[in-house]
Amino acid sequence: MLSHNDVTHLFGAIVENTNDLVIILQADDVDPAESTIAYVNPAFTQLTGYSLAEAIGRSPRFLLGPNSDTDARARIREAVRRHEAVRAEILSYTKSGQPCWLDVNIVPLRDASGRVSHFVAIERNITAAKTLEEKLTRLATRDELTGLYNRRHFKD
Repeated sequence: MLSHNDVTHLFGAIVENTNDLVIILQADDVDPAESTIAYVNPAFTQLTGYSLAEAIGRSPRFLLGPNSDTDARARIREAVRRHEAVRAEILSYTKSGQPCWLDVNIVPLRDASGRVSHFVAIERNITAAKTLEEKLTRLATRDELTGLYNRRHFKD
């Protein structure tokens, strides 16, 4: 059986070495949807181009842009306000402005008294899968040579 210190060390190593982005948010007592970043792991800095220092204290909204789904954003905001877990796919942007699709899973974390003190967001880069999905949809509904809609598009 692992000791508490061993488990703490192992969890730290997992977070630091995972390919998924891990963001810990300090819960805002007045409006949880206004929570700010307290920690990001190396996978976050590698994908986004933002350093830990550049992310700390900011709202994660700085990663969103004009094409980020407003419905997904609203669903996330409302779940966080209700202290509920939420999962969504959302288009984010790197420091250089490059779009990247993320599968976001946000979970509230409670302190010993049961109060939500933090949220953790585990995010997986799904850009390659979304790009393939868009390509397949385009191929299924448009003529490859002309780019015009095909018969299948009009039937649907």
